[in-house]
Amino acid sequence: SMLWTKLHAITILPAFVVFIALGFFLAKLLRGKSDKVRYIPFQIITVALLVLEVLKQYSSIRTGHYDLYFLPFHFCSLFLFVLPLHSFYKGKGKRIIDTITFACCSSMTFFMLVMPSIIYSDASIATMSEQFISFHTVVFHNLVCLYFILAVAMRMFEFKPKSDIKVILIFMCSFQTICAILANSMKVNYHNLLRCNLAPVETIRQSLVDSLGFGGQLIYIVILSAVTVAFICMTYYLTRLILVGIDKLKTPRASV
Repeated sequence: SMLWTKLHAITILPAFVVFIALGFFLAKLLRGKSDKVRYIPFQIITVALLVLEVLKQYSSIRTGHYDLYFLPFHFCSLFLFVLPLHSFYKGKGKRIIDTITFACCSSMTFFMLVMPSIIYSDASIATMSEQFISFHTVVFHNLVCLYFILAVAMRMFEFKPKSDIKVILIFMCSFQTICAILANSMKVNYHNLLRCNLAPVETIRQSLVDSLGFGGQLIYIVILSAVTVAFICMTYYLTRLILVGIDKLKTPRASV
């Protein structure tokens, strides 16, 4: 399976150009405005995501055959909980929510740029206009990327690597554990924790299970979880580096 298809290229790349342009525009427009105003774009995206999710659940229930795969136990389902908290909640623990939001959004956005076909297939793009579920998948993931790009452009996060990485590790390890238990007990492939969408990796998982039984599955879960958490920590630092780079470009060097 290819990581990028032609359909991904002609839809994702232009979308990202638009997102970045929007980011620049909103950052300029809302610079110096109150937090209340600055959070409006994020609240709009959050509401759109929640409405999309309600419609998805409704359309799945309406068919009379509810697909357990639609329960919110995927990595991408985290946004349904994290983004409303990030955009609307202002109380205690806001910093922790910011960190988790940032980590989840950054990893999702970088993943979209590295291997989008793992997130949604080119078939989803092709059937967007006929099937709501395809439309939901494509729009949902792109809105999360837009959220992240706006947040980066508008500097909605501050970095404190030491405490942030601790928060990310605790949160993600808990999430992976819950998802792994649900995926394997319900036999539903949440977050690839039952089997892997990447064919070469699935072959390895299969041979592990064949030779070691559930022990093999456990090894697969632990390795996949470790890779996921490492990827998220990496995108956290990568974004931080990008922002430092942008700042360096922005500040004119003193003329000698």
